[in-house]
Amino acid sequence: MRFLLKNWTEICIRIVAIVLTFITVQHPVIASSIDSIILYPVPLDPEKQTLTIEDRKKEYSGKSILVHLQVYDINGDLLFSRNYNSLPVYWKGYSTSGKKVSNGVYIVKLTIEDLDSGLTGKKLFRIIVKK
Repeated sequence: MRFLLKNWTEICIRIVAIVLTFITVQHPVIASSIDSIILYPVPLDPEKQTLTIEDRKKEYSGKSILVHLQVYDINGDLLFSRNYNSLPVYWKGYSTSGKKVSNGVYIVKLTIEDLDSGLTGKKLFRIIVKK
């Protein structure tokens, strides 16, 4: 019985996490706004360029927001993490420790929280770094 209870608890926790993620990401106001987020240039040459992440439609302009930028390597290791108070945000191709990243594919995770409403939206991008 203990084994079944442990598995049932884990299943419930995962279901709650999935539902919360779905609600967070799928809220219509944030979902429509976060779809207007773009990043460029791709591929990125960090020796000559800076990755720019901006709101193409300026839907976040003048809003009180918290922008959380995270960059992961293809193995899922977190290389860079930083918070900003507005868009656009920039990444120069360095890890949080100051080391320049090597050539490869990276995942950029952008989380935007509207501080007035408390709603949060997330968007993932895949980029190539090529020197």
